[in-house]
This record gives sequence, structure tokens and C-alpha cells, in this order.
Amino acid sequence: MNYGLIEGFYGPPWRWEARRSLAPFLAEQGYRFYIYAPKNDPFLRDDWRSDWTGNELRQLLRTAQSYRDAGLAWGMGLSPAGAWQEDISLVGPALAAKAGRLRDMGLDLLAILFDDMRGDVEDLVDKQVEIVARLAEAAAPARLLVCPTYYSDDPLLDEVFGRRPDGYLEELGRLLDPDTDIFWTGQSVMSADYPPGHLREVAGRIGRRPFLWDNYPVNDVARADFLHLRGFGKADAGLADLVAGHAVNPMLQARLSRIPLATLADRYRQGRAYDPQVSFRAALARLCSAGLAERLAEDARSFQERGRCAMDAGARERLAAAYAGLPDETAREVADWLATSGTRPL
Repeated sequence: MNYGLIEGFYGPPWRWEARRSLAPFLAEQGYRFYIYAPKNDPFLRDDWRSDWTGNELRQLLRTAQSYRDAGLAWGMGLSPAGAWQEDISLVGPALAAKAGRLRDMGLDLLAILFDDMRGDVEDLVDKQVEIVARLAEAAAPARLLVCPTYYSDDPLLDEVFGRRPDGYLEELGRLLDPDTDIFWTGQSVMSADYPPGHLREVAGRIGRRPFLWDNYPVNDVARADFLHLRGFGKADAGLADLVAGHAVNPMLQARLSRIPLATLADRYRQGRAYDPQVSFRAALARLCSAGLAERLAEDARSFQERGRCAMDAGARERLAAAYAGLPDETAREVADWLATSGTRPL
């Protein structure tokens, strides 16, 4: 199964060292790719025409090499904000120049991300397909993945980004090169499972198997009050045959993300024998000190279901102090999360 990680969340991006230290862990767990696409990196989104320089560029190149050295495909996610509101003859050269620079950085995968942008514009599909074509030519031979503006049938997307054009997904699938993968988050933006019937229906609409963008365990924006630590749920035994791949969007906390990420690896390795709770406990034992594993086994349900917004300030402070006292970098992430004021989810 082709599963990997896409750093595609809003909020403070991970530190460079945190990204690099994750590479050998992902390789050990059978992950096959990593896509660098933090929403708050301006050079991939709002200021995509510009480039990293100085230390940021050095760190990025070093990180890309660390993933390739670990045997993972290195990808980057480009969100060319506003590009489809311009004439392609004018914006095309800038798109090609950006893709060429990404290619020269050792690009294996290019994710072209049209998500979380207004979609109620005239000729949206034609404009997006033209953008993909310009980027594909300049980024060759990198493999392409495209995230549609409407990456789920969830009506929330229409409410936030405008009503989707009629037949949007079908037309996008018809016009894109059949070798280009298309991201899909499932029946909703935050899908708990992926029913086989739904995946087959989506495959028929886009003319290829969908490439899962899994928004678990991500905890950005309104979900920042929660830590999603528990294991991935059980999946239909035939899931791997119904999708082109599986990209996981992790938490804001890089080290804590390893706990659920390890359970996904177990799910694919163990098949029908996979048990989320058993895998979760095993991940705690492998990845945490004994003291931290014990505390997280006790607190994980509360962190995931009730969140820090349900705690009063005193309780948060006491719990943060307890975690801060543990000799474990992962415990420090829990303490820092607890020390941040709750922001009740919308």
C-alpha cells in the first residue's frame, strides 16, 4: 500500500529538525512518501511566485535530502493562490518558473493544491486544468497529485468556498491526464471511514481510483483544542485495492503524531488482525518513556474527546506541570499544548 504523510495543516509549521527526525521513523513504519505543504508557508501559497532564500532554503534542501536518503519520495504541495483569476498567458510563465525551481530541488512528487480557495468562478475546471498542464510540463518527471477545490461532497465546502460548479469533479477527472492522482477526503472533510461503495462511486466520477487525503490525526484551526492520539480505526479489508494511495495529515505536534502514525502502519501490516486499542498501547510502549506511556494511556480519551477547552485553568496548569516533569521530549509537547489557552471550537 502506498501510504505517506502530507504536512498540510494550518498553524505554526514544524521545526526543521522535527521534520528531519521523522524521516527514519516513517521509513521504519513503511511510509513511502512525505509531502511538504504547510498552509502557513507563504512561498507555497499566498506568495508562491517568490522563493525561499538563505537559511530557509538551506533547511528545506537539507530536509528534502534527509527524506530521499531514508528511501522516501520527497514531495511539495503548491497552492497557486489567485492563479486561475488571471489570464493563463500572463500567469503561465510564473507557474512554469516555480515548478522548475521545485524540480531542481530534487522533487519526486508535486501536489497541486486548489483546496480552501473560492471555487464559484467562471470556467473553474478549464482554468485549473490549464494550471496543472503548465506546472506538469515544467516539473517533469515528478509525479502529480491534484487536490480539487471541492475535495469531498461535504456541503460545508459549498458554504465556505461558494457553490461548486455543476459536474465539477467529473469534468476535472475527464480533462486531467489519467496518470495524475486526485486527492479525496471521503464523504466529509473529516471522514471517520471510507466505505467501499463510496470509493467506487467516486472512482467512477473521476475516472481513476481516488488518492485519500486523511484528515486524521490533524488538529489545526478549530481542532487545536484536541490531541488525536488514539489509533486509526479498522478499515475494510479491500481498502488498498480501492484507492491509489493514502496521505495522512498529522497534528501540530510532530512527536505526538508518531503515536497514531504508528497505528496506521500496523493497520496495513496486520490487516484483519488489527485492533486499534492494542496498536495504540503498543505505540505508547515503543515511542514513550514508561511514565509518559502510563499518563497518556490514562489521559488520551479526555484529550481527544473533551479537549483542553473543557478544563479549567487550574486543572490545565497542574496537568501541564505533571507532563513537564517527565524526561521525554514528547511529554514537552503535551505540556506546551496544555499551557496554551483553550480556543473553544467553532
